[in-house]
Amino acid sequence: MKNILEEAAETVKQRQDSYDDPYRNHVRIAKLWSVVLGTAVTPQQVALCMLQLKVAREMYKHSHDNVVDMAGYVNCLDLINKAEKPEWTPEKYRESQFREKRLADNFQPMKYQQYDPQMRYTEGKDENIDEVHPV
Repeated sequence: MKNILEEAAETVKQRQDSYDDPYRNHVRIAKLWSVVLGTAVTPQQVALCMLQLKVAREMYKHSHDNVVDMAGYVNCLDLINKAEKPEWTPEKYRESQFREKRLADNFQPMKYQQYDPQMRYTEGKDENIDEVHPV
């Protein structure tokens, strides 16, 4: 019979087939959460938040899966911290946000675009406002 730490390590290895290795998966999640939250989120913070999610669930009601997943997220955090080539940092996120803001500030959208049934968009005219959809 396996102990919880062995079970968690095996689970992390199995999930790599579905979700990628923990570092790259948590980088991907951090990028998405950074957009949603409007602030830089690190892969380590993702692992810590997921760990806290499992703690909250365990506080409500004990589940063996919760405990195994908690150990798994601690394992993920360790693997993330040991990753050799960080491809994403909060500084890179801030730089990309600054670049995107500059692009957005200089963006000049067309006033309207008219829907074409053949799934093409053509420039609309103000006179046909009933058939025009905002972009």
